[in-house]
Amino acid sequence: MTKICLITCYSGTIPDYFPLWLKTIRNNSTIDFLFVTDDDTPYDYPDNVKRLIMPFEQVRERIIGLFDFKAELNTPYKLCDYKPAYGEAFAEYIKDYDFWGYCDIDVLWGDMRKFLTEDLLSRYDRILTRGHCSLFRNNPDVNKLYRTLTASGCQCYRDVYLTNENRAYDEWAGHLGWGISEIFRRHGVSQYDEKVYLGPNFLKARMHFEEDQEKGTEPYIVSCEDGRIFANYVKNGELHKKEYMYFHFQKRVPVIDARIGDNFVFLPPNRVKNLDHEITLSDIKNWQSIKGIYTFPIRFRFQQIKKKLFVRK
Repeated sequence: MTKICLITCYSGTIPDYFPLWLKTIRNNSTIDFLFVTDDDTPYDYPDNVKRLIMPFEQVRERIIGLFDFKAELNTPYKLCDYKPAYGEAFAEYIKDYDFWGYCDIDVLWGDMRKFLTEDLLSRYDRILTRGHCSLFRNNPDVNKLYRTLTASGCQCYRDVYLTNENRAYDEWAGHLGWGISEIFRRHGVSQYDEKVYLGPNFLKARMHFEEDQEKGTEPYIVSCEDGRIFANYVKNGELHKKEYMYFHFQKRVPVIDARIGDNFVFLPPNRVKNLDHEITLSDIKNWQSIKGIYTFPIRFRFQQIKKKLFVRK
């Protein structure tokens, strides 16, 4: 079986929803995770998660030491741009793996091996192209492509790393001049880019499929059942259920009911509750009812305006 390790760097206080991430990782015992953090809170880490306690300053020095210029990495959020460099920065921890990758913690995992098949892993050097989850074939040539390929009209890694501004270099970033995913595409690097994940727009209270996913459907409910992630939705008046590799809830900070079990649902906009029965059409309709006002979009827009007005260029 192809050996896989996913790397996550997180500096600061780990959020309250972190045990959900660990719970869904536990169901994927054949995939390992390297979690680099400066938070030593004693969570119940599964056997396939290696926690590496490392202050942000040490992570910073490990990464910027790769370059022959003065790279900027002054805040943990800037780490997003450096994710493609993790294969080199943490080389000693992934040397025994066939693939390494990076991922975020605002993710609930389903049956990962169902989607990361041996056939798929044999045919591509990169699997998935978004910042919340991406895998690379683990060899020196592939691991340094982020800095050896010419920019070809996209953002140059050197320019990205010379600014402390976040440039979304770890993914497509078309709105910022294109990132590593587009550079790979223009150079013909073999990368698999099917949307095997759920990633609803966090500015909308209800969860909708992306435009190029399911057509003609109503908003969906996410369920985690027996280690698998499903979108449960109504189409033409009938209940449908489709499996995905993972759910990226992003800025929908979950409000979690006490003592969540192995099976649960993620309801709009951000509530997590236990699931103790087979989901019905009536459930979907009832769960789509949202009480009160979803205020996050207002706060998010305000912060964006504030940033533009007050952050120094």
